[in-house]
Amino acid sequence: NLGVKPEGQYPIADSVLTIAEILKNAGYKTGAFGKWGLGPVGSEGDPNRQGFDRFYGYNCQSLAHRYYPSHLWDNHEKVVLKQNGDLEHTVDYAPDLIQQQALDFIGRHKEEPYFLFLPHILPHAELLVPDDSLFQYYKGRFAETPFKGFDYKKGSEKPTGYVSQKYPKATFAAMVARLDLYVGQVMQKLRESGLEENTLVIFTSDNGPHMEGGADPEFFNSAGGFRGIKRDLYEGGIRIPFIAKWPAAVRPGQQNDFIGAFWDMLPTLSEIVGTKAPKDIDGISFANALSGKKPQAQHEY
Repeated sequence: NLGVKPEGQYPIADSVLTIAEILKNAGYKTGAFGKWGLGPVGSEGDPNRQGFDRFYGYNCQSLAHRYYPSHLWDNHEKVVLKQNGDLEHTVDYAPDLIQQQALDFIGRHKEEPYFLFLPHILPHAELLVPDDSLFQYYKGRFAETPFKGFDYKKGSEKPTGYVSQKYPKATFAAMVARLDLYVGQVMQKLRESGLEENTLVIFTSDNGPHMEGGADPEFFNSAGGFRGIKRDLYEGGIRIPFIAKWPAAVRPGQQNDFIGAFWDMLPTLSEIVGTKAPKDIDGISFANALSGKKPQAQHEY
């Protein structure tokens, strides 16, 4: 994507029916906060044209490799982060800004049905966190091999490079802890809003662990004992955690051996909100796996 204008990936077509469009049509307010990669601002793949009332974050997934970017997007408005630049000017940590906007969205829509899509980038590619108490907790706990990368330079973003990191293991651990903090903040916001009982919360990932930027998935056993990492077709590359919490409908502590993938999300959420999913899709609903009350249909292969 370097040098390509406008920034962003090839647009998803208008004809494609998204989860956000289905839920919006069912009366839900919809918001996406984090990383988008399905079309530049103003294109047919713009999140605002794909069912999201509100988007805040990175439009281009290449630029989402940087944690102190020059800008983010608030719908069609470019949010310039003037305090970010070279390594001496890393002030506005984008994941923190994105998280705050997501929490505000929950507060604004607590009186009506809403769908919150929160594709955070922690931990992803570049290893970098604010030098705060979370990082200080892990700093010095591991034997470190410094990583030499492409550092921030004023007026220049190099999305294919990752910043140098003197403490890659400590930074990675702090990034995971920060994501854990974000999840806790979401759950606390739901409790404060009186929404915890009847809100379905799903925590999952899009692939196995990565090795870019100085990450060491073997050291942290990031694939959970499975062979392979991101981009491998072994289980370590494609088998990922999927945790659901919904006190009003999902019995806690249960596990299910249903084998599915993200294309099953659309028919599942469609069934939950009482609408019909398109017929010509590969996904099947796993709502029964969530509830545990009825037999779950399985994929043919």
